[in-house]
This record gives sequence, C-alpha cells and structure tokens, in this order.
Amino acid sequence: MLNVPTICAPVIGVVPRDHDFGDVPVGDRVTTTIIITNFDGCHLHVSDIRLSRSTDPCFSLRELPGLPLLVPSESSRQVDVEFCPTCGSCASGIVEIESDDPVTPLSRVALHGLGVGRGLKRQNKSLV
Repeated sequence: MLNVPTICAPVIGVVPRDHDFGDVPVGDRVTTTIIITNFDGCHLHVSDIRLSRSTDPCFSLRELPGLPLLVPSESSRQVDVEFCPTCGSCASGIVEIESDDPVTPLSRVALHGLGVGRGLKRQNKSLV
C-alpha cells in the first residue's frame, strides 16, 4: 500500500458578508460582530484584519485580537466593528481579512450605516 501524504488546507468562512447598521443617531455607538470560521482540518492563520483605505472614519475595529490569529479546525473567532456617526450622512466601508486560505486569501465584509439627527429616521422613497 502506497502512503500518500494527506494535504489539507484551511477553508475560511466569514459572516456576515455585508452589514447595514441602519439609522444611528449622531454620537451614538453601535457594534456588530464578524465571525471568522475555519471549516477544514488544518489550522487557519489570519495575518491581518483591517479597514480598507476607503472606509469612512465612523467605522472602527474594536479590541482586535493579536495577529497572527490562529483559528483551529472547525473553530471560530470574533471581531467587533463599531459604527459611531459624527454627522448626518451615509457611511460605508470594508473590513478586509487576510488569511492562508489558498482559495480565498482575502475576505471582505461590506459595511453601511446612516448617521441621523436625534428623532430622525431614513425616509423610504419609492418610484411609482
């Protein structure tokens, strides 16, 4: 019988892939959690978690784990993202997660939110 080496590679999963914080009063803080999961038999190594350069400064990463981050097989780690609007406008951004997943070395999570004045809410406008 021939011994064939087992080749395993980590498989990253990131949820959510898109998050809308909705309407947030200016000056308030709202947090969401991104879950990074390793679905395969090898350890996943996350080398970087960052906000893209185009991300609105109203978004921030909270209590980022030490990097590189090790995610054992069939385990998960969490990263918190905070939205704190400073003015009444739409904001967007992207969280970028670099790992040693050979198929998906860069995962992205899109972020959206709207800063509103106290007591104001986004108005839905539909075309007739």
